[in-house]
Amino acid sequence: GALHRQRLKRDVLTHYGKNGRLCCCWNGCDVIDIDMLSIDHVNNDGNHRRTGYKGSGWPLYSVLKRTGYPEGFQTLCHNHQFKKELLRKREAAKLNIGGTQGERNDSPK
Repeated sequence: GALHRQRLKRDVLTHYGKNGRLCCCWNGCDVIDIDMLSIDHVNNDGNHRRTGYKGSGWPLYSVLKRTGYPEGFQTLCHNHQFKKELLRKREAAKLNIGGTQGERNDSPK
């Protein structure tokens, strides 16, 4: 039930957290609130990886634990998940691949 899913989430986020701790892996981030943490695909290949399972959240946590915690994942807070995606889109726009049409590039020079 709900207690099992909460334990599963804690176990997986801890495994993929910085130094095996329940925390965000972003350099300098101190977020440890489990409600603000989630799994990130390190190489931005989440769409490709999701073909073998359905959804995210605890179904993903279950697959990760059952498959022995494969590489390619990290724990990030929701703010840094968002920041990472912004940086990815800006880089794609610079390279003119996968960028959103009309997107501004506000990254520092």
